[in-house]
Amino acid sequence: MRIAKLYLIIFFLILPTANFVQGQKQNVNVMEKLVNGFNEYKDTITEWNITIKEQMSQKDILKRVEKLKKEYNVVKTSGDGSQKFHVSDSDQITNGNVRFTAIIPDELRFKAEFIMSINGHNWNESTEQTSMKQVDRLKEHYFTNESKTFTCLTADIHDTINSVYFMDKVKESYQAKILSKQMDSNDKSMIKEIKYGYTPLWREKIIIDGNPINLQFVIKKTTDDAIEIRVGTPILINEY
Repeated sequence: MRIAKLYLIIFFLILPTANFVQGQKQNVNVMEKLVNGFNEYKDTITEWNITIKEQMSQKDILKRVEKLKKEYNVVKTSGDGSQKFHVSDSDQITNGNVRFTAIIPDELRFKAEFIMSINGHNWNESTEQTSMKQVDRLKEHYFTNESKTFTCLTADIHDTINSVYFMDKVKESYQAKILSKQMDSNDKSMIKEIKYGYTPLWREKIIIDGNPINLQFVIKKTTDDAIEIRVGTPILINEY
């Protein structure tokens, strides 16, 4: 996991200055394009996630906490220099899980952050229709166009040889240019490779060393004959 931890450190260093391009309802469009890139391999999708983040004033965050209390059970915790409000609930519409976190620093000079994450398992036409409408509704209700959206799909390939062919086909579908690769030298690590790339199919991106990046692949061995492939845009922010 050293390679993953190293990347997370780099990511959080560049995040404050990264250039994100956001538009109304872009999260829905990007997820649809991300799924469509799998073409005939859609049945290999085992998990999907959309995470939306936005920095706000403490006043605006508290307004959203009050909104949350009307729909969900909100739990408050404190420590590490901040107050946090948590929601974790099963979402009947998406048939998945929805989580909200509002982080309010004790010091007023720091901005507060509001985070929503929705994840589900498998993917089909019904999921696409109902889940994306729900995600769009929640984004409109709790966020502004200043929010940042991160999407992720996980696929399981039960043939290590076919996983290479799978990756080639997915990259072709995304019209993706791979800009850099990382290999984990730790023999005990389950992560085989991490790739960063760019696709012109959507506008979301971050700029690293002058290069636009909006795709990340993590290839992970789970068993002797199975490979987990995780693709995220503009980058993976959840633990892998």
